Amino acid sequence: MRTLFLALGATRRRAVVAESGQVVAEGGEAVVLINSAASWRRETFPDGVQVVEVAQLEQQQPVRRAETLLLYRAPRFLLHRVVGRGRLRPRARRASKAYERRIADRVHRRLFLPAYGRLFKQARSRVVAREVRRQAPFDVLVVTDALSMPMAVDLLDRWAADGAAGTAPTVAYSIDHAGV
Repeated sequence: MRTLFLALGATRRRAVVAESGQVVAEGGEAVVLINSAASWRRETFPDGVQVVEVAQLEQQQPVRRAETLLLYRAPRFLLHRVVGRGRLRPRARRASKAYERRIADRVHRRLFLPAYGRLFKQARSRVVAREVRRQAPFDVLVVTDALSMPMAVDLLDRWAADGAAGTAPTVAYSIDHAGV
C-alpha cells in the first residue's frame, strides 16, 4: 500500500511519524509531504519513510533560484571572495551578515514574497502536484492537519482533471480511518 501523508501544518507530528512507521512496518511505502524541516527537527522518521519538503521543491523553481542568486549568493561572493581577502576578511564577513539581515531578508519578505504570491498564485500547488505525480500512484491520501486540507482538495481536483478520478486514492484523516 502506497500512502501519501500531507503534513503541511506540522500539528500532528508524533501521529504522522507513528502512522508512517506503521505503514512501512506492514510492508507498504510511505511518503510524507512537509512544509519545512525546521518544524520537524525533533522528530525522527523510521527507515523507509520518504520525507519530501515543499520549501525545497519551491527553491528549485527558476524564479526562486534567480532571487537567491541576486539577493544572497552574488553579494556574498563579492564580499567574501573579492573584497574579503587578507586583513579585510573579518569585516567583510560582518558586512555580509549585516547585508543579509538588514537588506536581503527585508527585500525577500517585503517585496519578493508578496510579488511572487500575486504573480505565481498556484506555484506551490503546481510544484506539489508535479512531485506527487512523479511518485504516483498512491492508494491512500492521509490529510493530517487543517493546513493540508486545501492542498488535498487541489490534488484531488488535479487527479479528476487528469482523468485519473478512478485511480484517485482513498482520503482519510488518519491511517486508522483509511479502511484499507
